[in-house]
Amino acid sequence: MVALVFVVGAVFLLSSDVADSGSSVAAAPSSTMPVSASLDPADAARLADEVVSGDERRVREVVALPSEQELDPAAIAGLAAMGPLAFDLGTFRDRGDGRAEVVARDGAQMRWLVGLLVVGGQWRIELAEPAS
Repeated sequence: MVALVFVVGAVFLLSSDVADSGSSVAAAPSSTMPVSASLDPADAARLADEVVSGDERRVREVVALPSEQELDPAAIAGLAAMGPLAFDLGTFRDRGDGRAEVVARDGAQMRWLVGLLVVGGQWRIELAEPAS
């Protein structure tokens, strides 16, 4: 199960596998890794624009969710209200296992630590939590 949870203006993507083993993995990392172990400006812009677009189809294209997972329209609207979103590419850190982390700022200048996951050879947003 994957859910978008809003807590006092914060968005978290919470996930566990179907067997509810406590895993925090939304999807298994793809065997097809991105060409480079970085987040290029075009990919960062695409992720940022799509996740705050307010359009469920576009959000699904950049968030690591199972295709059958329902998204609450209020969650989509909450993500849109965060925009615009901008990634700080200087904070990108590849974990070497198909996952990475990067800091982003939303429209209110709140800092987020964003977890990325390789799916189909592209980075997708796996989770986000307020950055300290």
